[in-house]
Amino acid sequence: MFPNNRLLQIVLLISLILASCGSNTENVAETPAANVSTEQMVPPFRYVGHVDAEHADFYEYTREDGKTCTITGAMFAGMSVSVSCEGDITALFIQQKGFRYIGNVYQGKIYVYEYTRDDGHVCTYVSGHGDGTRTDIDC
Repeated sequence: MFPNNRLLQIVLLISLILASCGSNTENVAETPAANVSTEQMVPPFRYVGHVDAEHADFYEYTREDGKTCTITGAMFAGMSVSVSCEGDITALFIQQKGFRYIGNVYQGKIYVYEYTRDDGHVCTYVSGHGDGTRTDIDC
């Protein structure tokens, strides 16, 4: 009857198929805010701080052997976590205090930061951005 009847049928069929798939957002849990207050943390973990430019949050807990471990979680094109238990890492970098931006390497994909602990040791935090995110801490 209409010259574009076949095209209309194809478009309607595709629309029905897509509609039957449903929304993929109704079962997705909300991601918690990056800056979690210390009141919301469950012991033994403590929220330490955040580096906005790296979408990274830092947490601490004390092991049975007395060493304080820092856990880093970063969300940037993927999830990355790292941990360092090199002695007593203190909360010097709460709300980015104590972090020093050093620069970046590897065509701008790896960012380097430093902070100094109370005991005088300098820790290096690196965050890499490529097809995902990778973070690491070394003291």
